[in-house]
Amino acid sequence: MYECKQTKQKPSSNIEDDSCFFVFWDCLLPLFNRCRQCNSTVVSVQHYIQGALLSIITICDRNHKLIWRSQNKSNKRPLGNILIGSALTLSGILYTQMVAFCDSLKLSFFSRPVYDKIIKRYTGPVICNIWEDQKKSTINSIKNSENDIWLAGDGQYDSPGFCAKYCIYSVMDLRSGKIVDFKLVQKGMVKGDLERKGCELLLNDLTKNQNFNIKLFLTDRHKGIRFYIRTQHPEIQHEFDVWHLSK
Repeated sequence: MYECKQTKQKPSSNIEDDSCFFVFWDCLLPLFNRCRQCNSTVVSVQHYIQGALLSIITICDRNHKLIWRSQNKSNKRPLGNILIGSALTLSGILYTQMVAFCDSLKLSFFSRPVYDKIIKRYTGPVICNIWEDQKKSTINSIKNSENDIWLAGDGQYDSPGFCAKYCIYSVMDLRSGKIVDFKLVQKGMVKGDLERKGCELLLNDLTKNQNFNIKLFLTDRHKGIRFYIRTQHPEIQHEFDVWHLSK
């Protein structure tokens, strides 16, 4: 189907060791006509696929059995599959969208259970470790600063309306623009409004566990949060976000 021709192109000098390329099967198969050890004729070619990994086993007429893999492995796990799954998670692309893209190209891809394992064993722990380090650095920087602590908080639901199941409430440092911490609140695990509960958990943690002396806290006009700060944290100056007021 596809004809691979030799061209008089200059060799590229900017190819890195971990670069990746898209290769057609018809262009790859002719490379296994001869034995890579003795250059004799290959009499048997077998291949198997593991996600995006392609392994080719060749046997020549001198019984040399050689295995070629398109990816390196670590503890029987193809590194390319792990990198693809990690890139998929970090880029924000949905798994179903990636599968549709690969299916349209007949590009081999791993299943959903494999993707979930990659997140659980590799991507998730790395993200958590980096977040904890960044969170600790941000908190220490705010504590060591001579400026008053000015924070802003807001909640984000997983869906609009009253059918939301999850709410992520985040608190940001107004001076640096960095996220100080966040809380994930699930419906059914707490009583009352999810956004208010997330705000309560964060403020209690920052004031009691982190010893934050918050001078100003910026939020939207949420009635529950207004009542909570007025009654439980009267020492904090509560202001409304101009962006919310202008909506």
